[in-house]
Amino acid sequence: MAADKIIVLALQTKQPDIMEAAKFSVEKTYDNNLRYFPVSAVNDSAMRKRMESLGSDVFVKYQKENDPIAIPDSTVVFSSHHDLGNIQIIFDFATEERDLISLIQKERKSYLTKIGDRTYYRRSDQYRDN
Repeated sequence: MAADKIIVLALQTKQPDIMEAAKFSVEKTYDNNLRYFPVSAVNDSAMRKRMESLGSDVFVKYQKENDPIAIPDSTVVFSSHHDLGNIQIIFDFATEERDLISLIQKERKSYLTKIGDRTYYRRSDQYRDN
């Protein structure tokens, strides 16, 4: 889809913001049971603005579920819902870099691509809480 290509190109220029927002998200969730938070709940206005450009919800994954299409552990997922579908920006913070495309079984109605160092873009037509 042409829209995916446009979004990917725009996200490639936001790599520093994605990395900074992912670091912030891990720090916010590391020492507690919090694994999800809406971006609107971020108190730091500059960080909230950066994160709003990536998604409306943040999920930090420390463990992988058994679902074969689940997003692997050690990832931060910025998620938003649009007319195009559900969009996820996935940042891999695992100790060793890995190819998430090979670890995530693609859904029939989804688009998944790498957009930068440790960063992936996924769009699906239906909502899955991964």
